[in-house]
Amino acid sequence: PCQVGVESTILDFSGETPIVLRKGGLPIEKLEAQLGNLRVAEKSSSNPKAPGMLESHYAPRIPLSLNAEYALRHNIPAKQTAALRFSAFLPNVPEANQFVLSAKADLEEAARNLFKGLRVLETGNFDVILAEKVPDRGLGKAINDRLARAAAATDN
Repeated sequence: PCQVGVESTILDFSGETPIVLRKGGLPIEKLEAQLGNLRVAEKSSSNPKAPGMLESHYAPRIPLSLNAEYALRHNIPAKQTAALRFSAFLPNVPEANQFVLSAKADLEEAARNLFKGLRVLETGNFDVILAEKVPDRGLGKAINDRLARAAAATDN
């Protein structure tokens, strides 16, 4: 267990406007309140300026998809599908195949549980992990960033 759950935020102060190189445990809204205008760096295809900037990163060994239709398109039975959910179970996937990040819909709790949830689900005998994005505010931005990077090689 860890206090924040997602890695640190990385900033670049070498130019006039600070650039967020990696979204992390310090929410962008808090940084903007202290620093004013910020830019968020684009994903890098090669030679990143900081860890975690490549398009694909933090991926479990089982394909992860942010596209709820993925399992249907690939004819994956519900019993072979895992789900990483924000605050509630997915109705058509067995609860034993799911990990809920925060039953209270708390983004801080969800961030603390993100990598635990991925590790728990990747140890199962599943063909895909269907992940749900969380609200895109506060730590949710960092969680969604990690989910998008984990899904980069899978979603199609």
